[in-house]
Amino acid sequence: MAEITSYLADKLVLSENLSDIEVQQSDIDGEQSDGTQDELDEDIVVPGDEPRPSEKQESLLPPAPNESGARDENEEDEDIDGDGEFGSLALSNTQRKKRARREFKDWSEKKIKQIKSERKPIDRDTLDEDQLSAKLMISSTNKIINDPREYQLELFEVAKENNTIAVLDTGSGKTLIACLLLRHTVDKELDDRLSGKRRRASFFLVDAVTLVFQQAAVLECNLDCNIGRFCGAMGVDLWSKSQWEQVLERDMVLVMTADILYNNFTHGLLKMEDINLICFDEAHHAKKNHVYARIIRDFYVQAPIEVRPRIFGMTASPVDSRTDVLEAALDLERLLHSRISTASDLKLLQSSVTRPNEVIQGYAPLNKRSKPPLYSKLWEKFSKIGCFKRIFQFAYESSSELGTWCADEVWKIALSETEAIKIETRHERLSTRSKDDPSIAKVENELSNIREARNIVANHEFLEPTFCTPDVSSKVLKLCDVLQHTYDNNIDDKCIIFVTQRYTAYVLEALLQHANIPHLRIGVLIGARSGRPGEANVTFRQQMITVNRFRKGRLNCLIATSVAEEGLDIPDCSQIIRFDLYSTMIQYIQSRGRARHSSSKYVQMVDLHNVEHIHKIREVRSSEATMREFCQQLPADRHLKPPGVLITSELDEKYYIEPETGAKLTQSAALGLIWRYAGALPKVSGNSDRPHFYIRSTGKEEFICEIILPPEAPIKSIEGKACSTKAEAKQSAAFEACVALRQKGYLTEHLLPIPLEKKVPKGANQILSLEGAKSNTYQFKLKPSFWDVAERPPPQELYVTVFGLVDPEAMGRPYQPLCIITRDRIPAIPEFAVNADSGGRSNVYSVTLIEALPVDTEQLERLNEFTYRYFYDLFNKTFERTPDIPYWLFPVKNIPIDAASKPLDIFDNETIDLVMQQAEYKWDENTPEEFFKNKLLLHRSSRSRRFFTERVAPEFTPNSLVPPGACTAPGTPTIWDYSHFSKAKGSDFQRRNHDQKQPVLRAKRVLHRINYLDTPTEREINTHLLAYIVPSAFEISCLPPSFASIGLVFPSIITRLDGYLHAKEVCEIVGVDLPLATALEAITKDSENTENSEEEQIQKRGMTSNYERLEFLGDTFLKLSTTLSLFVCYDDADEYQLHVKRMKMLCNLNLFNTARSLKLPQYIQTQGFSRREWYPKMNLLQGRRSKSRKKSEQAAVQEGTDLKERKHYHKLAPKTIADVCEALIGAAIQEKGFDEAVKVVNTVVNSPDHDREKIKTWSSFRELYKPFPWTREAPSGRHLKLADDIEKTIGYRFNSPRLLASAFLHPSMPFSWEGIPNYQRLEFLGDALHDQACIRYVFDLFPDKGPQWLTEHKMAMVSNKFLAALAVKLDFHRHIRKNGAGMSRLLLEFTEDLVNTEAKYDGDVSFWTHLSEPIPKFLGDCLEAFIGAIFLDAGLNFKIVEDFFDRFIKPYFADMSIYDTYAGNHPTTLLTTKMKEVGCEDWRLLADYGDSDYNNRDASDAISPTNYTILAAVMVHDKVFAHGHATNVKQARMKAAQAALLRLEDIGQQGLLKFCNCATAREKLRQLRNARKEAEKALLQDGKEGEMTSELMQLQIELVGKLSVIEPN
Repeated sequence: MAEITSYLADKLVLSENLSDIEVQQSDIDGEQSDGTQDELDEDIVVPGDEPRPSEKQESLLPPAPNESGARDENEEDEDIDGDGEFGSLALSNTQRKKRARREFKDWSEKKIKQIKSERKPIDRDTLDEDQLSAKLMISSTNKIINDPREYQLELFEVAKENNTIAVLDTGSGKTLIACLLLRHTVDKELDDRLSGKRRRASFFLVDAVTLVFQQAAVLECNLDCNIGRFCGAMGVDLWSKSQWEQVLERDMVLVMTADILYNNFTHGLLKMEDINLICFDEAHHAKKNHVYARIIRDFYVQAPIEVRPRIFGMTASPVDSRTDVLEAALDLERLLHSRISTASDLKLLQSSVTRPNEVIQGYAPLNKRSKPPLYSKLWEKFSKIGCFKRIFQFAYESSSELGTWCADEVWKIALSETEAIKIETRHERLSTRSKDDPSIAKVENELSNIREARNIVANHEFLEPTFCTPDVSSKVLKLCDVLQHTYDNNIDDKCIIFVTQRYTAYVLEALLQHANIPHLRIGVLIGARSGRPGEANVTFRQQMITVNRFRKGRLNCLIATSVAEEGLDIPDCSQIIRFDLYSTMIQYIQSRGRARHSSSKYVQMVDLHNVEHIHKIREVRSSEATMREFCQQLPADRHLKPPGVLITSELDEKYYIEPETGAKLTQSAALGLIWRYAGALPKVSGNSDRPHFYIRSTGKEEFICEIILPPEAPIKSIEGKACSTKAEAKQSAAFEACVALRQKGYLTEHLLPIPLEKKVPKGANQILSLEGAKSNTYQFKLKPSFWDVAERPPPQELYVTVFGLVDPEAMGRPYQPLCIITRDRIPAIPEFAVNADSGGRSNVYSVTLIEALPVDTEQLERLNEFTYRYFYDLFNKTFERTPDIPYWLFPVKNIPIDAASKPLDIFDNETIDLVMQQAEYKWDENTPEEFFKNKLLLHRSSRSRRFFTERVAPEFTPNSLVPPGACTAPGTPTIWDYSHFSKAKGSDFQRRNHDQKQPVLRAKRVLHRINYLDTPTEREINTHLLAYIVPSAFEISCLPPSFASIGLVFPSIITRLDGYLHAKEVCEIVGVDLPLATALEAITKDSENTENSEEEQIQKRGMTSNYERLEFLGDTFLKLSTTLSLFVCYDDADEYQLHVKRMKMLCNLNLFNTARSLKLPQYIQTQGFSRREWYPKMNLLQGRRSKSRKKSEQAAVQEGTDLKERKHYHKLAPKTIADVCEALIGAAIQEKGFDEAVKVVNTVVNSPDHDREKIKTWSSFRELYKPFPWTREAPSGRHLKLADDIEKTIGYRFNSPRLLASAFLHPSMPFSWEGIPNYQRLEFLGDALHDQACIRYVFDLFPDKGPQWLTEHKMAMVSNKFLAALAVKLDFHRHIRKNGAGMSRLLLEFTEDLVNTEAKYDGDVSFWTHLSEPIPKFLGDCLEAFIGAIFLDAGLNFKIVEDFFDRFIKPYFADMSIYDTYAGNHPTTLLTTKMKEVGCEDWRLLADYGDSDYNNRDASDAISPTNYTILAAVMVHDKVFAHGHATNVKQARMKAAQAALLRLEDIGQQGLLKFCNCATAREKLRQLRNARKEAEKALLQDGKEGEMTSELMQLQIELVGKLSVIEPN
């Protein structure tokens, strides 16, 4: 007793040492029995044959099961520390994730502080512009409110009391007045808030993004409150009302582009009562339909007077056009509901603002316009090409204005390679609109001419300019003289040359590079709008780089368009040159205001002989004088009576009001909203991300616009109403599109875009929730319904099924067949393998006899007796006698047997009679030696000890020592001792006297192993079986060894038979007749985590292949069949709607719910071979039961119910149940083809979108498909030519060329041009068809590969990179009709890359894997659309898809080994593989926006993000193992993974053990489990003798208690 207590104490200490082990919960889940332990667990311990510890068995029947698959609402979710005795072993996986994230957050906060502290302050003057964000380049560091001048204070006092428009010269400090007014307003607002009034904020509105940051920087230097800055690039157009509420709480002053405020008014997110002051910068823009005017017209005047905010406008002139000054000023006052004010003492103003010395620089009259050589050459051939018209016009005019050299130079700029692509792309759009052959031919001819013109310009010899007429005009020569004089001696002067056209700026820059003017460093500053051919696109950031270089002196002369007149924060200049004169007074005043140096000059270049030039100068000066006089002559109180009528729109606009929020949509606002909606859509490489507008004339002086939204939009296109102008037509189309989006739920009640991923209906993507769902308890059918025989009358006839071994010799000893006799006929059972103890292997065959076996009462009794005897002799099991025995066993003769054999002819009646006559063989000292040969001996005390005798061993006596090499046991030195050894009683129990005259028998011990479905272990194969025994210790069974041998295999046979019968029932449920082997595979879950193929599988022994491969195949066909069902039944639904419907149909939640309603969970095979459950479901009177059966019997006794009515349960993950549905589909398609697979789909897909009544088989799709009307229309010449080209490439002639044309029509193309829809619906269908072809190929080619390998290799075949490459190889890219220069450029770059890459990897079919990103997605989409089109055109014949696959796709994948690493090359994938190899199961890759400033980034930093840090870390057992940081999540995660791989390589597996103890934990847990089992055995033995001590019981309680922490059940 003391020894047992000590043993348990040692084991308890072992468990205490596990307190620091951290492993995944899956490591400690209960395991199933491996079937290697005998019922009695009693045997002799022999060398190499120690009993293997039994695995954890099923415990008490669980409480009432929750089959919903959902989480218990009372389930705890708190963040557990797991700091107890077992550390993280006591945590669930969810809790472990929480702890890891908490540790990561703590670390990231410290790390980001460290990174920030190590950042050096940014010096704008020393850093290169490429290192600066646009925000930094425009920020100001000058405090401007130091000593306001008298006139500024004067205007400030006026603005405090009334709505005011301050009219002051550029540079005279209008922004300072605004700062004074804002400061006053903020102070007053703070007082109002203290008194409990409504919270309000001040808004500073600007007309350009550049001014947002410039003015905000000024305000930040002069106001001590929070200043917010906002522009569209920051994504504020998509903000919600709550986000703006937070802004108003945080910021007292908001600087923004006026469009943002207008949009917020439109969406009802802001109201006039939220604002106390609106400042309008450059207020002269407020006219007509400008956004300034619309804010006042649509919202300000409609608000009650008492809530209207103060208005303050700033301008250098109230007039920005050539109009009557007085009338324009009064109009501005009426529109802004304000009064114009200026300084009362203009002399004071003039003394405060430096005014430049105005110089009229005359030049000689210009030469007449001429046609230079290059111009003439191009004019002769290409004068009729419309896109060249503007270039010809500029070149012709510039031959006089600039000179003939400049006239030729413009062609080099306008037809550069980049600009030529622009022209060609725009011209290609025209060809897509043409429906007739002559028009197509004309456009193709013009494209050819454009390319020819480009070649002429590229090959032209451009000479150096001579700087004399006619090469250079007199005007340009005078400009050179002025610059020469300026920069001869002064290198610090800054100069701006104003021109009116971009071409002029580029040409002058090119010319002045040749002028050899010392110290001249010249640059070009033009607007940030998208240019026409030759007018390159310039970004805001590029503008800021140019301005910053000008500020620093790296450039000292800018050639600028009007963009430099206002807005940009350009340094004061010493000289301004108006190369091209101004057009309006405001241009004159603003450009002059750039010259602010004390001795600055304002040079106006004038042809003194040009009367128009002289008149223009006089006009602007007169207008300025009139404006000043008007301001001076205002009444003393400077008050103009506010208008008393509502200002109406110039357009009769249509409005939409959202009743709930008051959000208001006008036609003019709709254009901006539709652009914002397009910008909010997911971005896909190669797809246009903007709306396209296509306007056509109705022939009645009206226009209709069709708007095409990006491919990702749920609404693809919509037409507006007929309008009298093109602008109104565009607004109408945008308005109709916005209303449609709102009505379909794609805009919020505030008319804000809803992100597309949030619009997916509930339940459409539940796969994620199922993957995260916990396993739940479901009823499990322990035995198939085939064996349910209760309350059936006594049978009159039975059916016989014979089971035998195909190759009995391979099993190592003689076997004879046996038969199962049943009430119903057993279906055809496929052969299956069993494995002998020695490692031999044979298939088991079965034959069900056609002829029934008639039985009477006597014959039934004979069957009962033999069957009960079989169970007792071989397995020591005695059952309660019952008429409801489910089956009987009889031995069968070793004769040829087939289905036609007679039952009575095959029974081994000799053996049956012998067994019926006596319980055992009797013997005495006279029994001949021959009798003892080939007998089955059963130990009298421990019946699990079984031996097959070979012969008598006369060389030994009972008292002989056990010979070397023979089986023995502790304390049994002699043969007699070994023979009588009983493990249950020990080696020293009192034995009876023995007969020394009895013989010694040489025998082979029978192993306890009865799970022949699994291969034997090495220990079992190498176990010594030779034994010497005396017969007195044993019963000699009447069962012959040949029958006993097959009888020992029978538990495996009946286990597999039960599985097949379960599979048969499932086939009946789903309505298909499948081969039982495949059906069983489809419902078999052979590991605890089968549904997660990425984890190491915890296999159960003795089970058939699991469902994973079939699920892989079925998943694809489920996608295809649901795709086809939707495609043929919803011909009016677009691709997005089809996609959403399909997601709802095939999501795991839908499959899971359907499977539960069909009660499929009870048939899923999860138990493996169980040595406690294989026998019939009858009351067991003697013999060891499973724990669950024991407790079931106890509960049945207590409740007075029948044991057979007790239910069994097992745990299943919801995703497992859904996977089984897909596996059944896979089984059907593998064995029966498409028709039967469709039947299974009908059973498991429960959706109103899937018409089960109409869709019965694959042919149903053909019957339901009705070709679209547009496919039956007469094809055009273009369509026929396309069909001819495709036939030459593919070898298939399309019956419907218009259907083929649709496959090549990009979503950017309008339907109205050809009456053909774009390829998106066809791509939706083709994607599913292509998947099916690819997956069937790899599935059939690699029958031994698992789903993870198949998935990884399928990825290569369906990747967009491969599909795009194949599309180009098939010349599909030449036929795609699309709109968008970006797509054309991307396509050009991709095709060039493909040609070069293929040449580099000559002969390597995997060359495409080396192609560079980005990959044009529309190429892959087009290829899939073509597959969909050819499938439809061929009458929904999948064979045509397989033929296409075999001819054009399969050659790239004949050797799949070259793609072994395709899916695993990504750092995170490699890291996952590596961690699995080293055995670590507790690691995570986490990322976070560690820098809190990231969320407050603005548009300028979105354009050039710098100094923001996103952290990522690889956490191993809650410790940071490696980390990385970047400016986006993807790069940060990649860097962290790369760092982890490098560290793993550096420290090796041994080094990782310092972080990870998963392997140690698993080993200690194994020891702990074994300790518990051995302790239980010891307690059981001690309990039998009634000597269990309290100390021993306490140790057992503590030990089990520790295990219960980590193994709750």
